[in-house]
Amino acid sequence: MDKLRKKYLKPIYIILGIVFLFGIYELLANLTGGNFIPSLGIVIPETFKLLGKGDTYKSIGLTLGRMSIAYVISALLGILIGQLAGYFKRLGLFLTPLMSVIRSLPTVALVLILVVYVPNFSYYVVAIVLFPVFYLASKEGAENAKKKFEMVLKIDSGSRWVKNIALVTLPLSINHIFLSLLTAIGMAFKIEVLSETFARTSSYTGLGHEIYYHYSQVEYEQMAAYILIVLILSTILDILIISLKRYINRHIFRK
Repeated sequence: MDKLRKKYLKPIYIILGIVFLFGIYELLANLTGGNFIPSLGIVIPETFKLLGKGDTYKSIGLTLGRMSIAYVISALLGILIGQLAGYFKRLGLFLTPLMSVIRSLPTVALVLILVVYVPNFSYYVVAIVLFPVFYLASKEGAENAKKKFEMVLKIDSGSRWVKNIALVTLPLSINHIFLSLLTAIGMAFKIEVLSETFARTSSYTGLGHEIYYHYSQVEYEQMAAYILIVLILSTILDILIISLKRYINRHIFRK
């Protein structure tokens, strides 16, 4: 009986939480007269209308495509340099101030700097913001592995450091790296959308650009509909990440 209660209580509370959020939204819509924040009765039909257009899926594809490219490049560089910094302590110390600056720099400030001088700036924004996430996870894993096998690695030091990283520290860092890879997916999507809202050229389309465009045209129904699409995609990504994390922990890491 208790198991059945727990089984059904969880979705019930989630549904109640969703209803609560909708209630808050509708309250805000009423307080603003439904002008800047349109009612859900308007936004939801508008969202379905947008989902019936090919241009919407083009915007979704461009946003996810840019995000994926930046994510992969940042992950590869962050993991590689993190392994080197974890293996070579002096390199880690040398890179510490740079990592502190990148982590402390507001994302909006980075966007405002790059949007003026760098073409296709959102790639760089996503890659730079995510880099410390991958770097620090990889570095921590390499440091822990090196401490654990310090004597063995000292014997095989010198010209064999590449082999030591490839065969010892990198495989033993996989738990740290795996968590960083999952954590960064949701971050990458939100940062990409944020960056696109600052794009001022019609060729730089994407979900963020569509949100800003309809805002500038005082088309708040379409703006809210695109925001809802972003929220839906973010929720789907979060569910996939949680499910993947549970599956890998259960079947690979045996947790």
